[in-house]
Amino acid sequence: MEEVWSNLTDENTDKWLHAIDRADRYHLHMLVFRSGLIEPHLRHLQISAHSFYDLMSPQELRVFKQRTLGHTFVDIAVEMNITESSVKEYWRRTLKKIKSVIEKANIDEK
Repeated sequence: MEEVWSNLTDENTDKWLHAIDRADRYHLHMLVFRSGLIEPHLRHLQISAHSFYDLMSPQELRVFKQRTLGHTFVDIAVEMNITESSVKEYWRRTLKKIKSVIEKANIDEK
């Protein structure tokens, strides 16, 4: 069966944008729910992830999200209007912070 898509017009733009926002919110809620389905021996890492999030600067968080979605350093640099070396530096910082949070979580778990 072939899907039929209506043309986006000024009349239905708000409806489309509302539907997209609603779908995005639903997807986010499902991700949160699925993230709760973690085996007991790994849950301490999930809890530690909250502190990792709090440690990141807005730029580091933006780079982290883009990298985990598979975007290249060059693409992120263009999007953020910064140099590729700056993106790589933000990435290095996030990896360092992740490492310290995981190490602390593993020590606390013992």
